[in-house]
Amino acid sequence: MDFFPLKGLDVFNVYNREDYLFFFENSKPKIFSIRKEKIRIQGKDAVCCSTILYSRSLNKLLLLPSILLYFEDKWFYPDYLYPFFGVFKKYFFKIAKKSEDLKFNEVRFFNVPLSLRWLIDDSKKLGRFYLCLNDFPTALHHLKRYHLLYSYLRILNPPSILEIGPGMGYFVNKLIRYNYYFYEVDEKVCDLISYIDLHDKAKYVDIYDSRSSLKFPFVFFLEVLEHVNEPFSFLRRVLNFLKEAGSLYFSVPDETFGGSHLNPEHITNWNFERVRKFVNYFLGFDEDTYFFQEKFDFSSDNWLKNSEILNDYPESKEIESYIVSLKGFSERKSFKKARVIIIKRTAAIGDVLLIEPIIRALKFNNPDALILLLTKYTELFKGNPFVDILMKYSYYGENIPDFDIEESKVINLDFAYEKIPELSIMSAYKKVANLSNIYGTIPNIYLNFSDLKFLRYLLSKFEEKVGKFFVVINIGRKQRRDRTLPPDFVREIARFLVEKNYVNSVFFVGSPDNFSPGDYSLELPYVDLVGVTNLSQVAAILSVADLLIAPDTGLIHLASAVGCNSIGIFGMADPGKRVDYAQNLVYPVFPDVPCRGCLHKKITIDPKCEKKFDEFPECMLLESNIRKTKLLINNLLGNKTSELWRKRLRLLCDEG
Repeated sequence: MDFFPLKGLDVFNVYNREDYLFFFENSKPKIFSIRKEKIRIQGKDAVCCSTILYSRSLNKLLLLPSILLYFEDKWFYPDYLYPFFGVFKKYFFKIAKKSEDLKFNEVRFFNVPLSLRWLIDDSKKLGRFYLCLNDFPTALHHLKRYHLLYSYLRILNPPSILEIGPGMGYFVNKLIRYNYYFYEVDEKVCDLISYIDLHDKAKYVDIYDSRSSLKFPFVFFLEVLEHVNEPFSFLRRVLNFLKEAGSLYFSVPDETFGGSHLNPEHITNWNFERVRKFVNYFLGFDEDTYFFQEKFDFSSDNWLKNSEILNDYPESKEIESYIVSLKGFSERKSFKKARVIIIKRTAAIGDVLLIEPIIRALKFNNPDALILLLTKYTELFKGNPFVDILMKYSYYGENIPDFDIEESKVINLDFAYEKIPELSIMSAYKKVANLSNIYGTIPNIYLNFSDLKFLRYLLSKFEEKVGKFFVVINIGRKQRRDRTLPPDFVREIARFLVEKNYVNSVFFVGSPDNFSPGDYSLELPYVDLVGVTNLSQVAAILSVADLLIAPDTGLIHLASAVGCNSIGIFGMADPGKRVDYAQNLVYPVFPDVPCRGCLHKKITIDPKCEKKFDEFPECMLLESNIRKTKLLINNLLGNKTSELWRKRLRLLCDEG
């Protein structure tokens, strides 16, 4: 990988299949997922070169060939950066901001890939920047699906069609020949469709208008369902406009690359099994139900041709999205009654993760029911086989959305243990869910190939910094000092780990609102990953780590989920109420003060901290906490075989 800086823009030439770009800025690593930024270089031993820009001010990666301009009867395509960089850089930020302001006719870029030529011909009527191509790989996704859909239309030749959510109008000019109707909630998109449709043939229909009597033999919606917060009522509305024996065609993105943790506009999170269950429960299978998976190949110029839509499950795990085609639809077999169990735990990473054993038990006890989970932290349930519908939901408390489901049961775990302070978190969850027994108390988290690829790439960069043992520290949030490791504690424990030759460097992880070692002026060797990694990537790191040291935060529970030992520093919270489920994984340090655990009970002794969260409480500042932690480190690492983290890494990556 080549790299050089250019006044606020960093230019990368990527010659391999790595999915991550990695470099240092002010001694802090920056790691970018190429796939997350819609940049993909795939294929066996691909040697294709793609130019990537990183804008420091925008903190964003951009793939230059994704920017396509049409101005004054000319197409401008920066296929190769260097001959034109001086001119292009001048207008670069304007492109991202407002394309109509460009005065770009002094340069013309050639070498437009063959896969774009038909699109160029079809869209010349616009006479301006073609919006859907400012992110070319995403546009390619849509275009490939429309090609498959168009092959259906040529065979069926329906008298009318209905598209729900036409997006940027990628295919409108080709679809209007089929008496094209569309529904869209965004007025700007409606204006764009009118702008593209020069002959005013596209007709708008409101699918939520109960007075409408329109019925269509062919209805489709592409990458829409993940944006809908009431998928069941939405599907009922759609089916109201589908004729008997009509055809339904829709697609959803895979959660690995299109989950709500990556795209905040996405509400539901899908994988292959969830799509199959959703269709089976609410639409039914028959011989005319087909599932397709999209796999994209960007290793040559002809991306459109080389990318695949497959009608069987491919060997590759890098599936972008799923397409469902149902022919001969019948109202009599649709929406068969399905029992749905709605589970809600909105906030707090650790508290959300601890509902996983509850979900598992509910699924075992109700194998025919559909499990619908509402949570802010959907990433924790990526790939979980016990969650059938996974929805992002951020409203804490008693509020539950109306899903218009006849047979449903709601289990609201928000405030579950807060309302029963005498019980531990897990016991309170069991009581609210009315479960007498659960099948294992340790939560599961499912790492996928993308998480493991990141882990392998990260440790290839930092292999020499790890040492005999791989130890990770999470300092805690800046806003909650009652759950934060004090500076003296962090400095002393880091010094102890290095001087005892347990580690070469200490690794620090956490979210952007956490303290980093730089905030504590740590002078010993360390690797600062605070704010660099997401939850799945932290889980991957902990899956090979020997030890996590952290306060009472969600990472203690995340470590337990991947089998990593942890030392938890507790103060105002009682570890007996937090981590009783993981006695052989979590080793708590509980301070020797009479007011400890004050969050769970009324105490007669007046604590000096007065339960303030913006100051370190007395129980977190005790010298005895450092002594106890050192003893636990010696017990856990002193007689342990060194460099086991390497073996765990090999095993995980071989399985992944």
